[in-house]
Amino acid sequence: MIAPNGRRHKKNVSDEHDALPSVANMSKISDNMDLLKWIKSLDDLLFELMSWLVFWPVTLARTAVRPITMMRYADAQLSRPDDEQYDEALSPPVFLVLTLVVAHLSAMALGQPDEILTSQRGVASLIDDDTSAVAVRIVLFAAFPLIFSVILLTARRRKLNRRSLQLPFYAQCYPAAVYAAVLGAAAEIASLNMGPPGTFGLVVLAASVWLIAVETIWLHQVHHFGWLAAFGLALAGMILGTVIVVAAALLLVTPST
Repeated sequence: MIAPNGRRHKKNVSDEHDALPSVANMSKISDNMDLLKWIKSLDDLLFELMSWLVFWPVTLARTAVRPITMMRYADAQLSRPDDEQYDEALSPPVFLVLTLVVAHLSAMALGQPDEILTSQRGVASLIDDDTSAVAVRIVLFAAFPLIFSVILLTARRRKLNRRSLQLPFYAQCYPAAVYAAVLGAAAEIASLNMGPPGTFGLVVLAASVWLIAVETIWLHQVHHFGWLAAFGLALAGMILGTVIVVAAALLLVTPST
């Protein structure tokens, strides 16, 4: 570069260097962006968790009163964009999981020992914490939606894949969660010796009849099976699911002496 006096002078390299963002500054900017993302994620997580306090009882009440409407709702939501799904209720799998967690926490609050944790028989000897015990119950009660879904696809001669299984499975999680909630409440009542003898059995029977009725109506109204065929499929699913749960209970829990 030529100065006004005709002399050349070198460009200041240090000025050029200062004009460029340093590696340290870039690192600070990146750290700040990561912090903002973390705060945003924490904000979303907190809202999601707190919203469960509202939408869990709302979803429970709606499913108990209008199970077919909620099952249709589950079907419709899967066709919407991911960020627009289940804005008026909990998603079915989350609802089922939360229901079993609430049932477990209620039992703990009442001072009831968890029979899976206290048992040392078979597979139960490997389960030594509450999280594992809840996970076992989730798998057991999720067997009902899975069985009903597979029976439906088989009866309709539909190809079995992840997509075809997801739609009925999600719908089935709603009534299965109510069924699990009623059974959990009945078990707590029985452990506290409340009510006349046989109350637990009557409640379980009533809940089972309710679930079979819901499945029958759902198969008839939504999937257009005849009443007799719908009832037969619902009864078959109920029996198979009950056999699996009872068999697992025999493996996990030592009978009281």
